Amino acid sequence: MAAYQVEQIIEPIEGEVLETRQGRLQAEVQRVLGPDCAPTGQAVHLPDQTSLPNPLAALSTLLHKTCDVKVAAIHGDFNLENILIEPETGAISLIDFAAAREDHILHDFLRLETEVMTKLMPEILRRHNLPLVPTLASYYWQLHCAAFHSTPSPIPPILPHPDLEKPFAMLQTIRRAARDYFFAADNPPEYYQGLILYLLGALKFGNLDKAPERPLPKQVAFWGAALAYQFLTALPDDSNTPPPPLVHLQQALPQVAVEKPAPAVVALPAHEQSYRQRLKAHYAAEAAYYIPLADETTEADPDPAKLKAPRSIRRRKLRAEYAEWVQAGQEIKRVRLKTLRAGVDKYPCLILLGDPGSGKTTALEHLAYQFADYLDMLPLPLRLSEFEPGLTVETFIARSWGGRLRLTAGGRRNWPLNWKPTWSRGVYSSYLTP
Repeated sequence: MAAYQVEQIIEPIEGEVLETRQGRLQAEVQRVLGPDCAPTGQAVHLPDQTSLPNPLAALSTLLHKTCDVKVAAIHGDFNLENILIEPETGAISLIDFAAAREDHILHDFLRLETEVMTKLMPEILRRHNLPLVPTLASYYWQLHCAAFHSTPSPIPPILPHPDLEKPFAMLQTIRRAARDYFFAADNPPEYYQGLILYLLGALKFGNLDKAPERPLPKQVAFWGAALAYQFLTALPDDSNTPPPPLVHLQQALPQVAVEKPAPAVVALPAHEQSYRQRLKAHYAAEAAYYIPLADETTEADPDPAKLKAPRSIRRRKLRAEYAEWVQAGQEIKRVRLKTLRAGVDKYPCLILLGDPGSGKTTALEHLAYQFADYLDMLPLPLRLSEFEPGLTVETFIARSWGGRLRLTAGGRRNWPLNWKPTWSRGVYSSYLTP
């Protein structure tokens, strides 16, 4: 192309429009949802004849709609890869400020929610074979109630699978933080309008087509936009009742086989059922905000072929607290644990080490909260600081049961009297904290 000067008048240039934004997004939806989907209609229909409003049909209107917003300096590319967390200290840093600018403050929150939905949710959905739209319908309704209600319920969400708790807590935190920057107080439509545009925009991302869970990431993006559009256009007057389409969709969830066997607790002895319920209630407030710990541990490798030095030399290379655990013909190796729960599932016992305030007690309490729903595991939080000279183990356990969770007098009597039969079932999981 020839070089032009400022204010120079150039000859007319002709061009041909090969594809529009609307056409591109409709083609993507058709590709990831299949030929039975009609992305050009006013509504999108599911196999059970449930329908949701089609966000693509409203795209042009949403793009041209104007509203008052708050403007400030934003990151501009607030995705998961641009957030760095130092594992040892928990310090958080942001990188890549190339797109930083002054703009609508909600941009960063909307981008981060889109990242969580398209990067974290698909893997969980696929791993546990959860039904896509019913799961998202239940998820988004409970998220709306937890993040945007003026008085959120203290009861933790009832999710289709426990693994959904972490992304739920992340999204709840994102949305609650975003509320402070709404132009009008308690105005979720401002957030939902932007969320629809961001989720539909994710349909163009080529990296989602390379994800192992494809085409789930783009399916999550489209159906998430459809649910957000439902909230934008038909927020219910009753904050405790979801819109009719969501009620119908959520009815499919009880048929899903989940790992949380909470209904079976009813068959337990009354004293044990009562204890589990109190345990859940005691730790429920913090459960929604818990972020699982990830770290390394050590285990012995029994393969003599891997030994490269005499045992006496290896002992001197190890930290003192691990040296006495090395047996002849074994070598210590580092093992990465994605979560503390993974370590509990793998090893019969663990020692959790960390600096003061790093979250050791919180992590153990959250394990107790999780295991309260598992019949093959009875969590028993114990504090070593409450152990006194002369106490037997039985008395220590009985006191802990009776005191830590503020049991009633009846509960204090029942547990010591009934703890031996429960112990004989081999279902105890004890957690000792300083």
